[in-house]
Amino acid sequence: MDVYDPQTLGIVVFGGFMVFSAIGITLVSTFSMKETSYEEALAKQRQDSGKTQSQRSDKKKKASEKKTKSKKKEEKQNGNLPESEPEPEPIPEPVVENSEPKAVPQVEPEPQPVAVPEPVPEVKPKPVVSEPVPNIVECAAPPTVSAVVAPLAPSPKEKKKKKVAKVEPAPVKPVEVPIVVAKVEPVVAESVVKAVVSPEVAAVPEEPKVETPTKKKPKKKAEPAVSVEEVDIPQPSPYKTLVSSLNSALFSESETQKLFEIISKKAGRDSWQLASQKGDPLATLKKQLEEKEKQLTAEQGNVAAAKTRVRELTKELNTAKNKIASTEARMSSELSARGQEITALQARMQTSYQEHVNESQQLNSKIQSLQEQLENGPMAQLARLEQENSILRDALNQATSQAESRQNAELAKLRQDCVRLNRELKECTASQQFEEERRKSLETKLAAAEEQLKQTQASCVGTEQALQKKLDKLKEELQEAQQGSNKLQTQVDAAKEQAKTLADLQERMRVTETELKNRCEELEILRAQENPTVEIEATVQKINSEEAEQLRSSLKEREEQLTSLEAELTQLREELETVKRAQAEETQNRVNEADTRCREYTTEIQQLKTSVKEKEDLVASLQAELEKMESTNTVEAEPPFENLEKDARMISLEEELQQIKEEMERMKAKSNELREKNYAAVEALAAAERLSEERLSQAKTAQSAVEQQLSSFQTDARNAFQTLFPHISIETHQTNWLEAFTNEAQKSLTHSPAEQEHMSVSSDVMDLQQKLTLSEDNQRTLQAECEQYRATLSETEGMLKALQKSVEDGELSWTSKISEVEQQKQTALDQVKILEKTIEKINAEMQDTNQLKGQVMLLEAQLEKQLESVTISQIYAEEMAQLKTLLSDTQTQLLSAQADAQQQRAELSQVKMQLEETMSKVQTEEVVPHQMEKPEEEKQSMADLGLTDTEAQQLLDKDKGKSLQEQDTEDSKEGTSV
Repeated sequence: MDVYDPQTLGIVVFGGFMVFSAIGITLVSTFSMKETSYEEALAKQRQDSGKTQSQRSDKKKKASEKKTKSKKKEEKQNGNLPESEPEPEPIPEPVVENSEPKAVPQVEPEPQPVAVPEPVPEVKPKPVVSEPVPNIVECAAPPTVSAVVAPLAPSPKEKKKKKVAKVEPAPVKPVEVPIVVAKVEPVVAESVVKAVVSPEVAAVPEEPKVETPTKKKPKKKAEPAVSVEEVDIPQPSPYKTLVSSLNSALFSESETQKLFEIISKKAGRDSWQLASQKGDPLATLKKQLEEKEKQLTAEQGNVAAAKTRVRELTKELNTAKNKIASTEARMSSELSARGQEITALQARMQTSYQEHVNESQQLNSKIQSLQEQLENGPMAQLARLEQENSILRDALNQATSQAESRQNAELAKLRQDCVRLNRELKECTASQQFEEERRKSLETKLAAAEEQLKQTQASCVGTEQALQKKLDKLKEELQEAQQGSNKLQTQVDAAKEQAKTLADLQERMRVTETELKNRCEELEILRAQENPTVEIEATVQKINSEEAEQLRSSLKEREEQLTSLEAELTQLREELETVKRAQAEETQNRVNEADTRCREYTTEIQQLKTSVKEKEDLVASLQAELEKMESTNTVEAEPPFENLEKDARMISLEEELQQIKEEMERMKAKSNELREKNYAAVEALAAAERLSEERLSQAKTAQSAVEQQLSSFQTDARNAFQTLFPHISIETHQTNWLEAFTNEAQKSLTHSPAEQEHMSVSSDVMDLQQKLTLSEDNQRTLQAECEQYRATLSETEGMLKALQKSVEDGELSWTSKISEVEQQKQTALDQVKILEKTIEKINAEMQDTNQLKGQVMLLEAQLEKQLESVTISQIYAEEMAQLKTLLSDTQTQLLSAQADAQQQRAELSQVKMQLEETMSKVQTEEVVPHQMEKPEEEKQSMADLGLTDTEAQQLLDKDKGKSLQEQDTEDSKEGTSV
């Protein structure tokens, strides 16, 4: 599956859209399907009750006005019901407020949040809403409740409420229900509230049934009066007292909550529970939306598939149009070539026809001359001519029979050759069509390869630019790293100096600790014994000597520790310097390697571009040569030296292909070498990173050791203070410890008389205290510097990590780009191999076509020879036919001449008879001269006939020589053509 295939892209996009839509649906369903809790509903009720307190005075005024208007309307409608009006009116006003907000929110589409909060405005007028519900539950009987509900459910006022609630739900609240409550006592109002709450659960599906005919209105108006009379009887006083007490009293929020809970328990279930039992319309809407989204996604997928199909069809149409245009161009070129051939053949035929016409004219002229000679010749010539004609007839018959047999044999051979040639021509045309199809497929492949090469060139340019940018970034990062390394060196130097000062301070602190301990012991001994000053002096001297020895030993130990710390610091410095040098060398090596890689890549890309251009030129030359070969197939047979040139070209092309193969192998070897270099560079980078990490870990361990030493010194100091002065608290800061220590020392000096004598000890103690303060200040500064050092180390670590990440990202990008380039190279190599195979096939086919061309040339030459021989035979046949006709004419002429001769003989015989008769009559003298004249005339006629015979024979010999010469020239031409 190709990643850039439009079908796969469409499937991926469709799948992603489906996944995102499913995630969105799940999120919406999880966040939107949450039900409001009981505490949230109570909070909303409190907020609403706070709002309604300010509006209650206005509502009471409006209620009183509405009551008066409703009374007037009922008087007009019922006529006899004004007696029920004087019943108590001021108390049911809060009940109106309760019943109205309950009825209105249930008409709205969201029952759960609206039904719960709106009874609370009655809770703040001090459970007016809460108490009517339990009164009705306890006192009112079920028939009374049914009597109250029956008139109220289908009343026209409620119809008006429903109609108004569809358009404007807010202003309906103060209009309709207070009329019913004005007539009814408080117990009736509470029952009405229950009745209104109970049908409101099914109010949404019953809305189409509300529009009842107007005939039922008088019944509905009459029934509420009856219900009022029935309900007014049971216990009006407790409700009135409760309502009056609630209106007059003021309650806190906790008391109102308790009252509300009591009312809700007695009511059995709250309105919010009833509302929660209803089906959520949001769930159905969400399901519908999900179904619609699924349909939309399916339609979008279908649309994307249709678009991809349309694109494929357009591509196929374009390819078909290109094929049709190429075939039309090829056919037009073939037709033009065939037309040229036909015109050349017509010109040849015309020239040959003109030559034949000229020859026929010459022969006709000769025949006419012969006829004239025959007509003018004597009888002897006729006899000779008859003999010659007989001889010629025999020769002609033999020649015609032989020529006919030869012609028949040659015609049979020619027919066989023609059939064979037609078959071969059909095969050649089929092979040429197959070659053309292959050529077209190769052209399409070449176009695709050219496009891919262009894409690779563009990608190579983009990669070069990206690599250059990355190199610039790496150089900047290296500069920053060098700057950071310089900073680290300065910080390391400062840390070393601080370590030295810390070591000195630690030594001083230990010395002071030991001195303090010793002095404290001495003070305790002095206090305990209170001996004379001499013993004290001796003990002090001993103590001082011991302290001096201890100080010397501690100084030696501190010096040893300092030397060890200095050695460690020198080692750390050397390691840091080596790390810095290694990092700098590694970074420089990386930069150099990156530069070399960039240069190598640029050179390789240029080589690839040049090779691609050369290949494109080769492909273009091959295409041109193929077109030339196709054009030569249509043209007549070429001379042999052109075939030799083509063979030389093919050999040169094969050599070039071999060179290209060698270049591709070289490129493969270079790419393998580059891969090995890349792997080696990656391994070197990994080793350098490992070394840097190890050195950083060593530096961290050294730093942690120094910190541990500082912490141990601090703990030792604290322990020493605690041992000397245990009453000092550990939680206090070190400065407070020192102040407390100084105070204690001063107290001890003031209380003990021995210490007044030893002021030198106190001065030493003060010096030690000052040294301690200085050491503590130094410790603080060192701690601050250590923290700074830690911060700088963390920053450097972050920088190094960032550099490592950038280097890794760069390497990954380089590797990905190298893999892409290698894949492109492989694809190009595969395409080149395919092209080479196709070229080899084309070369083989070209060789086959050359062989076929040679065979066709030979066959065409043979056909031409045969056609020429056929034409010659036809010419001979025509000449023979003409000669036959001439002979027949001469025979007819001879016959006529013989008839004339016979007539002349008869006439001569008659003349002889007459002459004989006259001879007898004429004298012998006259007969002799006549006889002498006759042989002279006969001799002259015989001489004339002999001349004509010789001339005829000469003419015939000339014609035979010409025919033989023509045959020789034709044979020589055929030999040259072969």
